Amino acid sequence: MSANLGTALRPLLERSSDAALILTTEGIVTYASPAVEALFGWQPQDLVGKSLTGFVDPRDHEDLYRVLHESGQRFGQTTELRLAAAPGSVTAEAAFTDLRDDPVVRGVVCNLRHSERLARTRERERISQSAHADILQTLFGATLDLSAAQTTTSPAECERLEAALSKVELAIAALRRLLAPDDERRSSARPPAAD
Repeated sequence: MSANLGTALRPLLERSSDAALILTTEGIVTYASPAVEALFGWQPQDLVGKSLTGFVDPRDHEDLYRVLHESGQRFGQTTELRLAAAPGSVTAEAAFTDLRDDPVVRGVVCNLRHSERLARTRERERISQSAHADILQTLFGATLDLSAAQTTTSPAECERLEAALSKVELAIAALRRLLAPDDERRSSARPPAAD
């Protein structure tokens, strides 16, 4: 099958920036374009003859099966698949084109690329983390200024500064919880163990 993709189709698939796969209805890879290595760290020859499910997170097997077996309504739509790629796992956008009736292809073309939605989400998270860190640093500077001001003010003003300092410290604690890794946030939310 993959050996005879035709003189027009093979060059198109091989020059695509997407990783292009041709799959049987059972998900067996009959062709893998060279881009699978650059995008996902797979060697094309390591995919051919194997089921794509071996490279897809088990949580997404049902979605893949559904796309390959349902009628053409899912074709042309983009689906996200979690892939076991080198060195780890990535989320990819997968677009499927049903060419099973095509006498040359006789399969489903699957175009894979790194998920743009996930990349945008990660970039927003990075920007948010950076902004939170800047705010945290500014608040910490404010606590130092307020503490220094307490040493030179009247007792009445000192109480007001103390109240302001308490509010800034609460804001710092809230930001630190927000910036903490997920596992650290979960453990801090748990009540301490009884001795």
